[in-house]
Amino acid sequence: MKLIITGATGFVGTAVLRASLRDPRITTVVALSRSQVVATDCTDTPSDRTKLVSVLIKDYDDYPDNVRAHFAGAGACIWTVGITPAASKNYTWDEVRRVTHDCTVAGLNAMIAAHPAQPFRFVYMSGIAAERDQTKTPPFLPEHGLLKGEVENSIIAIAAEHQNRTEIEPRFIKTALIVDEDKPMTEELKRRAEASKLPVVPLHGLARVMIDQTVKGFSKESLLIDDILKLISSLPQ
Repeated sequence: MKLIITGATGFVGTAVLRASLRDPRITTVVALSRSQVVATDCTDTPSDRTKLVSVLIKDYDDYPDNVRAHFAGAGACIWTVGITPAASKNYTWDEVRRVTHDCTVAGLNAMIAAHPAQPFRFVYMSGIAAERDQTKTPPFLPEHGLLKGEVENSIIAIAAEHQNRTEIEPRFIKTALIVDEDKPMTEELKRRAEASKLPVVPLHGLARVMIDQTVKGFSKESLLIDDILKLISSLPQ
């Protein structure tokens, strides 16, 4: 499978990239980012590095022809681009919405226009609080929950719009706090985990599940925290 990974230098994107390079079922990895992706930063297995195609992009809402050319024939995209609730205090809400919603929509439309493989799985990193019913007020991070729900609605609508000529499979990963299991949790992370009252999701386990489900086909449209943890435990060590 040819796989597109957006935000390939980010926290989740880097882990997904590493897992994809180590998975023999992935033949080509198009790593989309605003800075160069170097394979030596992602894997210690030299043979995996030949799969990596680092594609630089100025912004995630603009896809010139030379970028779109790399999307042709791709079987899936794992989209990790977005502004987290913790980081959003550093941006205006208009910018949070642009990056989270508008860039996702622009990216999916660009990939569809590039004639991907069929079916084309679009895997979106959403959140446990995402609310598709825009008349409701989520109890947890309401603004972000509604925004993530709006993004999910837009992805589903785009897939439906193109169903007569291109089979698009929207899939959603709904987590809360993701931690790097190779590093000790900081006191701040511990406080956030206790405040959320939700299980934490291990980063590298999550990445392996995302790659496995993307290749095999998702067991359900949206994977929640319990689903992800069960799938992590079922993976070979």
